[in-house]
Order: sequence, then C-alpha cells, then structure tokens
Amino acid sequence: MSRVCRICLKDVENGDDYHPRCLRALFGSAKVPRLDIDIGKLHTAALAMVGHTSLSGIQKKISVNLAADRQTLQVAAEGGRYILKPQTETYPALPENEHATTCVAQLVGIDVGQFGMVSLKDDSLAFVSRRFDRRN
Repeated sequence: MSRVCRICLKDVENGDDYHPRCLRALFGSAKVPRLDIDIGKLHTAALAMVGHTSLSGIQKKISVNLAADRQTLQVAAEGGRYILKPQTETYPALPENEHATTCVAQLVGIDVGQFGMVSLKDDSLAFVSRRFDRRN
C-alpha cells in the first residue's frame, strides 16, 4: 500500500509522510519540524495563552511558532505564525476532517493558505495551518 503526503494527499514514492516540496511550502524546510508536546499537555499550553492571544471558534487550538532553526514547532503565547488543531474527545477525527475539507476548498479555487497534518509527540494527528493574517 502506498503512502500519501500529509499535506497534498498525493502519493509519496519513498515511504515518507511528506513531499519535501510540500514541507518547504508550509514550513520553509524539507524536514517536518518536531512537536515536543503531547495531546495531554495541550490544555496547559492553551492556559498559558490566556490574555496574550485570541483564537476564535469552538474547536480546541493553540498558537505555535517555528523555532529559528526550523526544526521544532513551539507553543507561542503571542504572535504565533501557525494554528495547531489537535484531536478532541468530543469530535473524533476532527483534524482529519478539517484537512479533507480544506483540500476540497482548495480544489474548487478557494484561497486557503498553507496547511497540513503533523504528528504530536504521542503520535496523534493534528491539523496545522500557517496564519495568512500575519506577516511576522
């Protein structure tokens, strides 16, 4: 069985989870950044953002930044360049659903910005999108 890229959903020939070009488009690097946080600690990370940043909507999410070396995504209390949406107990496979619907939106010509799926430290999948409302 062939694997598909966790960004563009097209076949990946070498058994990886991503095409290097897709990673460069999303993260500016041909390697997927590490995420040193697991789903059990996301609530604590989200509490650290209270009063510093606002991410509207009902879905659980946190703001993250790419470290200067582009090797790690880190929780960002202020000014995060990415939004990370993890799995939830309430709505199973919500990140996968968001990824699929964002792919469909892109296919019909809606400008959606850069997005994809990443694995948290505990191997659960999360949807990540680069914020297009920020330049820095």
